[in-house]
Amino acid sequence: MMNSIETGLGNSLTLEDGLEPGRAQALHASLGLSGPAPELGSELPAFWHQMYFWQAHVPADTGPDGHGKTGSFIPDFGLEQRMWAGGRLRIDCRLKLGAKAEKVSTVDDVTEKSGRAGRLVFATIRHELRQGGRTAITEFQSLVYRNSGRSPVPRPVEDAADHSRTIAFDPVLLFRYSALTFNSHRIHYDV
Repeated sequence: MMNSIETGLGNSLTLEDGLEPGRAQALHASLGLSGPAPELGSELPAFWHQMYFWQAHVPADTGPDGHGKTGSFIPDFGLEQRMWAGGRLRIDCRLKLGAKAEKVSTVDDVTEKSGRAGRLVFATIRHELRQGGRTAITEFQSLVYRNSGRSPVPRPVEDAADHSRTIAFDPVLLFRYSALTFNSHRIHYDV
């Protein structure tokens, strides 16, 4: 098993963003939404924070899965592939477009397991998005690190959300979303 230095427990990373409205306007158009597009001073719709707080890596600092290489904020577990295993989100208030905000990410938990695919490491990252001195959004992301190879077939989510909307992601919409989130994980382009 790993010790606390190897797991990165408590490691923290802070990113700042001015929440410029152009990205929200581009997603509004990409989704074909009716009504006026978000503008300066508008509240950012729920979940749209994913388009902000980019951590742009040069190619030499990008891992084989398209994400930034591990080894600093998230330690190198010796596993090549990172996948998003799930998450939870709490929205206390909406972020305002055009106002400076910060995202503080902390490694909350790391667990090593063994599965059909071999050794797995699950990491829980807590993201607190703050604006005007208060926490607006708290998100917990569960990430799984594994050896590269064929990805398992995802199981459908069993508990229904209070609010949901189904959107069919065709290749153009997926490309646009990936560009707006600056997410180059291979799941976004590997047919």
